[in-house]
Amino acid sequence: MFDDYTHLNPGDPMPGIRAHTLDNREINIGPGTGKIVLVHFFILGCPHCRRSLDHLELMQESLHDNPGFLMVSVGRGHAAEELKDIAEKDHSCIRIIPDPDEKIYKAFAEKKVPRIYLFDKDGKLLQQVRGFNDAEMHEIFSNISVLLKS
Repeated sequence: MFDDYTHLNPGDPMPGIRAHTLDNREINIGPGTGKIVLVHFFILGCPHCRRSLDHLELMQESLHDNPGFLMVSVGRGHAAEELKDIAEKDHSCIRIIPDPDEKIYKAFAEKKVPRIYLFDKDGKLLQQVRGFNDAEMHEIFSNISVLLKS
């Protein structure tokens, strides 16, 4: 679902992300990475965001060994300290990036979470989802599986 608050349309290049994850890994992604990339935005107080994180955790567990896939979850408006508990207790497989000033988020959208963006190996936007529902999460996983086989 593309909405009035997004800055991206199908086929647009991925905005570059250069940041550090909570476990201090440097992430530097954008067009030309040669990987299928999923970028997820969430806030802690959102129940739909929590559900999407649960689904993405399962997806990451099943795909983490695939070198052609990279997933990051960005805590919109959250500093690293705010996100450590959720990463350590509930979502240790997900690469979580703090975004306290919303600089990363603003390159993708103006408001509304959760948001998921799926980019192909060339860094072109294929799919965007805002909000949460099981069918869309299944569709994203299916699309990633197909892309990884091509």
